[in-house]
Amino acid sequence: MCRSICLRQYNFFLNQAIIPLTNFETMPRSLQNNSHNSLLAATDSILSFIPFADFVEGSKLQPLLASFDEVASQPGLSPLQQKQYIIQREWLTQLTVPQLEIILYSRGFINPAAGESYITLLGGNQHPLGRGSVHVDSNDPLAPPLIAANYLNNPFGASINPSFDSTPNPPKLDTSVAVEFVRFATSLLNIDSLASVAQNVTHPASFEDADILSHVKATIAPGCHILGSASMAPYNIGGVVDSELKVYNTTNLRVVDASIIPIHVGAHVQSLVYVIAEKAADIIQASSY
Repeated sequence: MCRSICLRQYNFFLNQAIIPLTNFETMPRSLQNNSHNSLLAATDSILSFIPFADFVEGSKLQPLLASFDEVASQPGLSPLQQKQYIIQREWLTQLTVPQLEIILYSRGFINPAAGESYITLLGGNQHPLGRGSVHVDSNDPLAPPLIAANYLNNPFGASINPSFDSTPNPPKLDTSVAVEFVRFATSLLNIDSLASVAQNVTHPASFEDADILSHVKATIAPGCHILGSASMAPYNIGGVVDSELKVYNTTNLRVVDASIIPIHVGAHVQSLVYVIAEKAADIIQASSY
């Protein structure tokens, strides 16, 4: 946060020094007057959010829940994690809450060749059990923090596919979700409307569990919706900010970004962050009078 704020301040002053006579009021109108409305100017917007029941075979759902319960009852979980897992377990039981996002991208991600056209089916686990961490690593405010994302680090899901249990490195929670997505995505690519335009498809070496797992590990990437490092939750279970966005045990320090969201939502968080900012403005204005 400190780094991005400093960069924004630097850019502001730099712009002032270079173009002090610019009429900034005309710039938004110019942007609107010259907007591009063609298909090529659009962003990738073909996406869907689906529950487990839509991409995991019915016979695997009960083992999934049993495996979840085993992880949720293990010692060493923080009180906040315990609360989060209760909510996530309920979502799984309902079988209607989106657990996976599928995006159809208009470009290649896995070793794309120059001059070729690609589409990519990307799957995003919306409610992983794995938890990462962010820590200050220097007294220099401009130094990047120490981030441990811990992708695929939870044992939940290891029993979804029995063959996983015999592999040298049994998969962990979120790995199994990713493996099931690969199978589901492959079935989508076999639909005539997609199969007719896909000349070469990048698959795992085979559809044995071990090969899919290797494919997952080779192609996994972070999303753009990281949150939760300063969760809004009760202080006694590990929360960082209260319902007024104020950091506990401070008088004038508020956090207004995605870090306060205590558990991931089945959606992109950009609009939610806008809502948080609007709410923060109301809170700060109300406290000033």
